[in-house]
Amino acid sequence: MHVDDFDVQVSVAETHQEIMERARALRGATATGEEPFSQQEESGAAEIPPEVPRLDLKSWQRAVGLALFFTLLVLTAFFYLIQSARKLNIQEEQAAAAKATAPAAIGKPNAASIPAPALSLTPTLRLYTDLIPGTVVLDDQPPRNLTDGELILDRLQEGTHSIKLSGRSGTAAFQFTVTGKAAPQAAGTPSASNALVVLVSDRDGHGYLQTNAERATIALDGKTAGEASAQGLTLDPLGTADREFEVSRGRDRQRFVWTYTPAPALTVYVKSDPNTGTLVLMTGQDGVEVYIDNGLYRRKTDRGPLRIPLKVGSYKIRVHKAGFVDPAPLPVEVKKSEETALAFKLEPAAEVATPILTAAPPPPAPAPPTPEVAGSAEPKTPAADTPAPAASTALNENAPTEGVQVRKGGGFVNYGTPKAAGSYSFQAQGRVGGFLKKGKLQWYAGYQDNENYILFSLDGKRASIREVRRGKSIEWNRIPFSADSNKWVAVSLSIKADSISARVKGDDGSWSDLGSVSSPGRDFTQDKVGVYIPSGDEVAISNFRFAQH
Repeated sequence: MHVDDFDVQVSVAETHQEIMERARALRGATATGEEPFSQQEESGAAEIPPEVPRLDLKSWQRAVGLALFFTLLVLTAFFYLIQSARKLNIQEEQAAAAKATAPAAIGKPNAASIPAPALSLTPTLRLYTDLIPGTVVLDDQPPRNLTDGELILDRLQEGTHSIKLSGRSGTAAFQFTVTGKAAPQAAGTPSASNALVVLVSDRDGHGYLQTNAERATIALDGKTAGEASAQGLTLDPLGTADREFEVSRGRDRQRFVWTYTPAPALTVYVKSDPNTGTLVLMTGQDGVEVYIDNGLYRRKTDRGPLRIPLKVGSYKIRVHKAGFVDPAPLPVEVKKSEETALAFKLEPAAEVATPILTAAPPPPAPAPPTPEVAGSAEPKTPAADTPAPAASTALNENAPTEGVQVRKGGGFVNYGTPKAAGSYSFQAQGRVGGFLKKGKLQWYAGYQDNENYILFSLDGKRASIREVRRGKSIEWNRIPFSADSNKWVAVSLSIKADSISARVKGDDGSWSDLGSVSSPGRDFTQDKVGVYIPSGDEVAISNFRFAQH
């Protein structure tokens, strides 16, 4: 055996011994639960020096939060920088486009420095309307379209001009005059169908307004300026500030804004009013006054029917013409966008001072006795007894009628106005077509109009007093009174300033008081007295007299 072999064996033995010891160590570590290779693993990892501070969980959270905050701040700054750059680029592009389109001028490179054209200071018409789409005609020129509801005419020739406006919901027409450099002026009242027309201009240093709204109340900047008439309404100076007009008709209110212009201008507003209709009034006479709800209309009848535009609703219409009997008022219902016809028949009024008959009829003479015939058993038959009224001795100062006067209906027949306290006396007999017929005998006093008067009535069984006030009837008294109205009836009517009383004489010759009507503060002596005759009836009046107290 060589030396080398011995050394090898010693090395093998040592290695074997180490393996055994290592095996025992592993067996002991397994029994105690320790990691067999922990020391080797730790020995292979980088060791952290003890002087270096260790990071806990809270420190990590703070670090992450700060990082997110600064990241958001940087992104926001970048966003604002991008937007600012875009604005600058857009402004540069707009400026470049303006320079490219503006006309070149020496010494004036900036387009904004070019002065605006001067406003026209010639007489101007400004028309504003909502009747669109529509057409407008100036004088005899061809129609032009109104697409935006506005028309400005600033090259007007002197003289009178006319404008006709037509739209889908209405029409309007008016005339105006141009004189020198003054503002155009309205000529006459404008007319319209389903539209409200208002014209505003300067006149002699004041404002002037004209409208087709009859009796409309005008307010300027919230203050009442007055009521518009057929001649228009003069206003305070309009000045240089914008003003607001309000046109009120009952519950309907329309507002318009007037804007100042240095040019002398006539400003016209045409506003559609589809909630209207047309009343077509027929009387058969010219020059007849028309009252709508007791308000006098601005026009009279002239050569045919009178067409009156009215708001939709119910109205009471009456007419009057001197020399004719006023017919009873008639109600009418005006419907939207329709024409409603209404006809009155005017009967000539007979002159009160000229009796139709010159003398009262004498009482009939007694019939001669009928001779008895022998053998006849029939009794004698007396003649019919219809007494004539006795002549009155009272002094008459209100158109006396000494004889008998036969008046035909219908309506109110005026016999005068007292003007002072006094008594009327007369006899009356009801007739129809010349034959006796039972009916009402009616007379009145305190007559102001067809809706305000005192009416006395006899119907053969009762006598009554009614007051008609604002078209509503109020019964003051009713008493039994048996008298045939076809026979002559004597009437006594006492008129005082604050009261009216009446009495009648019955068949037995005694007087019966009908009662009285009083109204403190009212003067009945200034109101009319007369007889009311229904249509188709006749009344004979005798010895109508007035005696002053």
